[in-house]
Amino acid sequence: MTRFLTTILLLAALVAGAGCTNMSRTQQAIVSGALIGAAGGAGMAMFTGAEVATSIIAGGVMGGFGGGILASQNPGYQ
Repeated sequence: MTRFLTTILLLAALVAGAGCTNMSRTQQAIVSGALIGAAGGAGMAMFTGAEVATSIIAGGVMGGFGGGILASQNPGYQ
């Protein structure tokens, strides 16, 4: 069940990420960071046995913050 839920959530994140064409580069970096973080959180949950939903949320939040910070530090993303 956990693997099925993880797969469904990752597919939903990929579909949501496909709608980034009208965003600024900074917004795209934040969304990309959040998606990558959520995928990393799901992967870590599968390997460590942690709660999947909590790991996905935590990874997504940290990835979004990381993407925002990297975009704000890089003048090319403004």
